[in-house]
Amino acid sequence: MLELTNAYMHLSAQGSPAEIDPILEIRSQDGSIVYQKKEEMQKEVIEPGVAYLVWKILSDTANRIPGWEGKFNVSGLTYALKSGTSNAKTPRGNRPRDGRLVAYTPSKVVMFRGGNADGTPMDRKAY
Repeated sequence: MLELTNAYMHLSAQGSPAEIDPILEIRSQDGSIVYQKKEEMQKEVIEPGVAYLVWKILSDTANRIPGWEGKFNVSGLTYALKSGTSNAKTPRGNRPRDGRLVAYTPSKVVMFRGGNADGTPMDRKAY
């Protein structure tokens, strides 16, 4: 998920995105700081015009799955949204293994995953 989130961060950033590091700091038992996150920038890999076009497509609610147009709305916030699933073939047909949802603004990226921790398929109605 960190790698996929990083990919979306390249779409969201205006310029070079910061390196993803989910650990902000580590402290020892006595409270002294053992590690503290330092902001490091990555090389820009997506042309700004391409990132803008993807933003326009993914932030347009008319491009969302029918029935989802009004879901996931946050009042006063414009953001891009992309969902996806991976499927598993079972004797009873294809079933969703997991579902993912990523949303981003020009400065933030958030990703959610739903599924079984052991990778087994979910129920058909899991959507």
